[in-house]
Amino acid sequence: MLNRIRGRVGSAHLLAVIALVMAVTGTAIALPGRNSVNGQDIKNSAIKSLDVRDNNIRGQDIKESTLGSVPSAEVAQNLLWAVVTNPAGAGNAALARSGQTGTTVGESGGAVQVNLGRDVSGCAWNATRGLPGGGTEPAGFAEVNAVNGQPTVVEVHTRDDTGASVDGNFHLQVAC
Repeated sequence: MLNRIRGRVGSAHLLAVIALVMAVTGTAIALPGRNSVNGQDIKNSAIKSLDVRDNNIRGQDIKESTLGSVPSAEVAQNLLWAVVTNPAGAGNAALARSGQTGTTVGESGGAVQVNLGRDVSGCAWNATRGLPGGGTEPAGFAEVNAVNGQPTVVEVHTRDDTGASVDGNFHLQVAC
C-alpha cells in the first residue's frame, strides 16, 4: 500500500507545493513605466507625511482647511490697532481704518474714546501722533488711559510739544 501512495501525485499535492513556493518567495507587482506612480497605483490614505520628501509639496497641493493655526498668526490675532483722525473742533473724531471690525470712536471731555469691541483691560496700549496718510503731524505726543467700567474702551489724549491738550490725529496699537 505504501508503494501505491508514493507513486501518485494528485492535483491537491501540486497546488500545495505551488502555494508553499509562493508563500516562501513572495510576489511582486511592477508599476507601469519607469520611476512613475500615479493615483491609481496608490491606495487611498496610504501615503503618510514621512513618505514625502521635505519641501516637495506646493501650496496648491494643500487643503488649507486641514491645517492648524500658525503660531505667529495667534500673535497677530492679539494685536489690535486703529488710526483716528481728529482735526481741531469738538465732536469730529473719526475712525480712518482699523485692524478689526466693530471698532468705534467718539469724543468726550477733550479725549477720544476708542472702543475696540473686546476686553483690553489686561493689554498693553500705545498711541502716537500721526496722520492717517502721508505727511507730518505737528509735534506732540499721545497718552492712553483706561476708562473706568468700560473694559473694551481706551481713552487717547493728544497733546502738543508743550504738553497742552490739543485735538490731533493718532495711531493706536493694543497688544493683548
